[in-house]
Parts: sequence; structure tokens; C-alpha cells
Amino acid sequence: MAYIKKLRNGKHRAQAQIVCHPRESQTFDSRVAARCSAEDREEALRSDTAYESHTMRDAFDKYKLEVTVHKKTSKSEAYRIDAIERQLGERAEWRDALLKEVSRPECTMPTIRSPRT
Repeated sequence: MAYIKKLRNGKHRAQAQIVCHPRESQTFDSRVAARCSAEDREEALRSDTAYESHTMRDAFDKYKLEVTVHKKTSKSEAYRIDAIERQLGERAEWRDALLKEVSRPECTMPTIRSPRT
């Protein structure tokens, strides 16, 4: 959502924020320029071109590279993290297969409408 606020010095602050993204703000001399910039920034955030998405695998890899290597038990912890990654991958495959099976047209439940009084 984009917000425009007039500041004491006569300028306008445009703030753009989308769920799961940090709030971004800029100041402008005119309200029109602030609104246009906020709308453009909001659209960029919505189209997800501004930020790249990360997966759990990315988080595990970063943790192994930055944290695990400095521990005494780094080798065993790396094995545990790899095991967790494998289990999550197997569960994701199972979930995807189940969703394909359930989403077939013959598996859908008919909608039942209650009679209105």
C-alpha cells in the first residue's frame, strides 16, 4: 500500500510497502511526484522484480557456509542439515503428487447450498 504524507518542511514523503517486503520511502517536492513514485515502486514490488525470492535450501546452504564451518561439530551438523534437506524434498514431492491426484475433476466435491428461509 502506498502512503503519502506532507512533512513540516513542505515536502511530501511517499512510502510503499507490500507484505513480506520492507517499507521503502522517499521524499519529493510535490505530491504528484510522490504519488507517481510510490505507485511505480509498489508495482515493482508486486511484480517481484525488486527482490529475489529465497528457498529453504538457500537458507540451509548459507547457514552451512557461514555458521556451521566455525563449529567443532561442523561435519556432523552438515550431515544433519543435508538429511533435513532430503526429508523436506521428499515431503515436497509427496505433496505435489497428492495435489495432482486430488485436483482431478472427478475428485472434486459437489457444492451443497443450504435452503434460504
